[in-house]
Amino acid sequence: MTPLIFVTGGVVSSLGKGIALQPAALMDCAMAQTMTTFTSSVIDPALKAEYGRDLKSIGQASAYVCRPRNGTIKLSEHAFGNALDIARFTLDDGTNVDVSPDP
Repeated sequence: MTPLIFVTGGVVSSLGKGIALQPAALMDCAMAQTMTTFTSSVIDPALKAEYGRDLKSIGQASAYVCRPRNGTIKLSEHAFGNALDIARFTLDDGTNVDVSPDP
């Protein structure tokens, strides 16, 4: 069973029990469900294996925004609410794990 998704005022604020999405984000319903499943089945277990702690929150950098893909006129998946850029994971002990490009 997939954890609950919390939506207030049209935006997703939680991707399951106790896992906040900060700031809350507007996204397509299927995207919200997929992110919730991915968070509970992939992200949280990976962080627990690496750091020995549970995931408390996901810091997002970009969700719904009506814009074209970089350098093109084709609309980005962000324009359809089908994309979420993750910038940071915060663990239950307050540790922040920043997400950045690999050099």
